[in-house]
Amino acid sequence: MGNSHLLRNLRSLIRNSALTYMNEFVWQDVELTEEFKKTYERYLQSNRYDIEFLGATAVITSPSAKYIFVPNQWFVMASYTLDVYEELCRYKEYFKKVSERLHRRPDEYAKMLRDNASSYEKDMFCRCAKETFSAFCFDAEMVEEAVSRLWRFVSDYSWWSGQKTIDRGDFYVSVILNMLNLVNASQGYVADIVYAYANDIELKKLVADVNSFTTNLEDGTTPESKADYVPDEEARGTENSDGEVIPKPERVRIKINGSGSLKEIKYKG
Repeated sequence: MGNSHLLRNLRSLIRNSALTYMNEFVWQDVELTEEFKKTYERYLQSNRYDIEFLGATAVITSPSAKYIFVPNQWFVMASYTLDVYEELCRYKEYFKKVSERLHRRPDEYAKMLRDNASSYEKDMFCRCAKETFSAFCFDAEMVEEAVSRLWRFVSDYSWWSGQKTIDRGDFYVSVILNMLNLVNASQGYVADIVYAYANDIELKKLVADVNSFTTNLEDGTTPESKADYVPDEEARGTENSDGEVIPKPERVRIKINGSGSLKEIKYKG
């Protein structure tokens, strides 16, 4: 986080991360470095999971002996959303601090603020949030900005594409999957990978640059397209309440061919 903001603008952060993903990520077989494999295996084993890497895919075994089949592409895709996940958690921590100061239960308070917050409740929340930020920041303008953004986080879920209330442990999952245009039922483990990156220091360092944990990943852009990229109308995605667009990347179906290997077929959403 930069020094100019206590809380970053979630709407802009999500939009920019989604644009970067759509502009750079290429669907291809991905080879992961041995360092990454060993680091991720160590992380999983600390949580009583096992993993076996099989070329372009991995098989994860849960403590209850259930299997999760993971294409290597997911490890790369997850790295594009790490900043968003960490900022969402930062917002949530401040919400929890305000809840504690007001002696409110986070689950009930989160639902009330989202669904039926009165002007009195807004004033109470913002006053308490201001006291919380002012305890360590003496820049009045930065504090006011942070209070405004935190209030929007708890009361306007469309601003950050939220669905589940922020008291829940999995409140971030839908945001991550929407950014990557993935289906929750079949590809929800990507959010677990993001969680791993954010909560393991070695993994976080490794995935800061996709080239540091992959050996053959191509960049899908030219220098010119990176400098001046505007998505076409078909790939624009959906507009939020402020008229800003959350872009929609190419969808991908993964099929198994006769030899048992994965085949990716791209098509527009």
